Amino acid sequence: MADEQFREVSRNAVELSKQHLAKASPVLLTLRQLAEHGAIDLDDDAKLIPQLLATLVANENLSWVSYADETGRFLGVMRDANGAVGVNQSRIGTDGRTRLVESNVDTNTFTWQQANVNPDSGYDPRNRPFYTAAMQADGRQVWLDPYIFYKQNVPGISTAIAVKRDGKNIGVLSVDFTLGTLARHLAALRASNNSRLILFTDDGRLIGYGRQGQPATTQATPKLDSSADGLPTVRGADAVLGAFMNARVTQLEANPAQRVHQFDFDAADEIAGRYDTYFAIAMPFDLDANQRWHVGLMAPEADFLAAAWRSQRNVAILCSIALILAVLSAAVMARFVSRPVRALRERMVRIGADDFTITAPIGGAREFRELSDSLDRMVVELQDGMRLKHSIGVAMQVQKQLLPDHPPIVEGLDVAGFSRYCDETGGDYYDFLTAESLGGNRLMIVVGDVAGHGVGSALMMAGARAVLRDRAAETGVLATLLDRLNALVNTDTRGKQFMTMSVGVIDADAKTYRFASAGHDPAIIYRPASDDFEEMDEAGLPLGVTDDGMYGEFVIPNLSPGDVLLLGTDGLWEAWSTDDQQFGKERVRTAIRTRAHLPASEIVDGLITDLDSFRGIRPAADDITLVLVKFAPVGVLNPRGG
Repeated sequence: MADEQFREVSRNAVELSKQHLAKASPVLLTLRQLAEHGAIDLDDDAKLIPQLLATLVANENLSWVSYADETGRFLGVMRDANGAVGVNQSRIGTDGRTRLVESNVDTNTFTWQQANVNPDSGYDPRNRPFYTAAMQADGRQVWLDPYIFYKQNVPGISTAIAVKRDGKNIGVLSVDFTLGTLARHLAALRASNNSRLILFTDDGRLIGYGRQGQPATTQATPKLDSSADGLPTVRGADAVLGAFMNARVTQLEANPAQRVHQFDFDAADEIAGRYDTYFAIAMPFDLDANQRWHVGLMAPEADFLAAAWRSQRNVAILCSIALILAVLSAAVMARFVSRPVRALRERMVRIGADDFTITAPIGGAREFRELSDSLDRMVVELQDGMRLKHSIGVAMQVQKQLLPDHPPIVEGLDVAGFSRYCDETGGDYYDFLTAESLGGNRLMIVVGDVAGHGVGSALMMAGARAVLRDRAAETGVLATLLDRLNALVNTDTRGKQFMTMSVGVIDADAKTYRFASAGHDPAIIYRPASDDFEEMDEAGLPLGVTDDGMYGEFVIPNLSPGDVLLLGTDGLWEAWSTDDQQFGKERVRTAIRTRAHLPASEIVDGLITDLDSFRGIRPAADDITLVLVKFAPVGVLNPRGG
């Protein structure tokens, strides 16, 4: 339970970090597009400054917006730690000296007044990392290593892109923003009462650090050992973080190919004044091809043991109280008293089951009637509160429960499934059926994808699942099953919404895969013995398009031990990277081929790891679902690799 909780919090931290960093890309790309189409005059400081100021003021997390050209000219607008806005202009003269002019800005009128002049600052933007990296990338957005911002004294990061004119690079636009807001958001994530969450670079520099009950650390201080760029190091923060890094290095040396590491370590907490064993996890994510960050999460083992002990104690106390009350009630309560008590208990049970419709008054003494009235008012308030605070959360939990909580156990088959929604709820669906009506060592696999995603798609998915499970055992003909499901979907949606679906039965004894498809992508089959991939694209129309789908049924024979079958939704191979490249089916095939010797669950984990690394900080645009089956000799139960 603690392992899964740690993974969930860490995944949330990774997604939060990606979303925060992704906000800078639209600003930079929009500026580049406006400049290359002539909407921004890069050559005239008087026109360029107001446009850069408007961008800075409209995005409160930005610290710098700047432009530098091939002559060494630099123009930037900046916001300091107190919120004051300024302009920096520098040019390199014919004598080689760089004249720097600093001005203060009135953001109400967008006017600026000269405040300081340096006749030779020595600054040449063409020698700076943001300029050289962007020029070498030739039109691709680049991220620079994080560093402590001058004047603000907080960690930040820069992203830059080259600007072209007539096919030639003429300069570089850059955007700098602080990571203070991200650090504060990350500090709010928790795995337990005393957990700590940190964000750090691949070489151990600390970007953000927070622990429960204390504000997030976003500034470099003399107490923290610092790297050359001013960022504190994780090892120098305190004894617990130092022990965390030592344990992580040990894990990396022992398992260099493993991406996510979970481990334990012992350390003395100087603030709490005690020595503890800590649970920990380190989870990496890529900003782009050249830069990787890590989320680190740790919590004392005592947090989880204390919670378990308290729970057992509370259960014992509640059980004892309930037993005593039950005995006393049976002995002394008359029928007049017990009747309203039973009615009250029934109402409480129904309320506990989320049934808020019962409002009939409870008879008996005045106290019971008053209690009944108070309960009615409480029910109304509880309904309002639940609608406001938990509607989406409930939908998420319900939909998760509709998916299998573990793979089935079938002789000769090693099965794994995975589903992740891009919104709180989604329209992807997978299921396993091993009903007796299938007979023998057979497994029915269903994968579906409702058009779109969100609550509407989730409702349609849930309805299709209910019908499928109800009708699956009635017929052995998969095409007939899809015909019936299509008729019901078309009637309910009136042709305004549709979904794709693949229904198949794997026979481990006969070594066949029998399937019918309603517009779904074909299964990918890999045969390691010949190193070949197969796809049988025999798909009918998606469910709900017409009232008569006319579906066919097909068979893939001669499946051998070691063969791998993958069914997925298009959110997998149509995922996009930060440089607008699609993941594609070829990368899916490569991931399967290189891991075909592993168990099914590890092949799936490796494939998702490759996808997340490819996507970088770009948010997912569609739900991702896949089911993978690896064949083993019949008689082998729960096969593991080979």
